[in-house]
Amino acid sequence: MNINHNIAQKILLSLVLLIVLIFIITLIWHFSITKKQKDVMPKSIIATIDFNNVTFSAIGTLRASTSDEPPVPLTIFVQFPYKKDDIAFYEELLQKTVKMREIIISYFSTNTKEYFLTFGEELIKHDLLSLLNEQLVLGQIERLYFSEYIFFD
Repeated sequence: MNINHNIAQKILLSLVLLIVLIFIITLIWHFSITKKQKDVMPKSIIATIDFNNVTFSAIGTLRASTSDEPPVPLTIFVQFPYKKDDIAFYEELLQKTVKMREIIISYFSTNTKEYFLTFGEELIKHDLLSLLNEQLVLGQIERLYFSEYIFFD
């Protein structure tokens, strides 16, 4: 019985060592693959990324209505880049977020869906840039992006 007990211990020890070995090999393999994946992004793409800017998206998704009869509801999500080291401008943007929301909603309530569709996003962005920048003192918004711009009929 003592011999069977020793054999069982040796088998159990061998299994534990095998599991530890498999675990170590898996870790080594995982970290070697992970390191290679970090280098996948081509240098040409890295060169086009602007690390000096961040995106201001605190305005959030807005719901507005056009001046149509009956009004046509829409949702819009406006965001824009600003210099990440311009803390004063960022604080101004945060303080004026509610006002910027009001300006955007008011802008869409002044015209019809047909007007917006006819003149397109570029005119809307130009108009909104002018209206929003009138409110700002410490900096100016240079570009606007719509990640959502949907009319509901």
